[in-house]
Amino acid sequence: MSLVCEVSKGGKHEMVLSEDELSKEAHQSLFRFEDEHYLLCNGDAFEGLTRALKSGAIKVHLSGSWRWILGFATGTRELKRGDVFYLLKSCGVTEEELRPFREADVEDLFHFLYYGKRFEVLRKVCHRAKNRTEQMLNRQGVSIHCHIVSSLTSQIVASSL
Repeated sequence: MSLVCEVSKGGKHEMVLSEDELSKEAHQSLFRFEDEHYLLCNGDAFEGLTRALKSGAIKVHLSGSWRWILGFATGTRELKRGDVFYLLKSCGVTEEELRPFREADVEDLFHFLYYGKRFEVLRKVCHRAKNRTEQMLNRQGVSIHCHIVSSLTSQIVASSL
């Protein structure tokens, strides 16, 4: 009897829910999972997560854009500026830093953090998304990992790992 859980053969205990093909490729280039471990999310991300868990996954990687991961971090399907600002303040961004973005698109906040080398804030957002999603699932033994993929570099730029 073996105590090793064979992930690559048969059961898919570790799955990756990717927002799109770019996110899948960015994750796959770093983690080298086989294609069968990826689910592309076409539409509702929360429904995709439910599908991954129903397939038997106990560890799920969420790989997607800034906006997509913010949805998990705030726990909402529709992002509200107030929720995003509250989240970023709790991750170390000051009111003064957020002031120029009151009327801006949420993507502009990503560019501000990325080009400003505020990777600690991006990592904290990933951790908030991980924690919020695990709490929302309320399932013992299920682990979530979040990865923000930049369309500028086609790479993962922040992670909860």
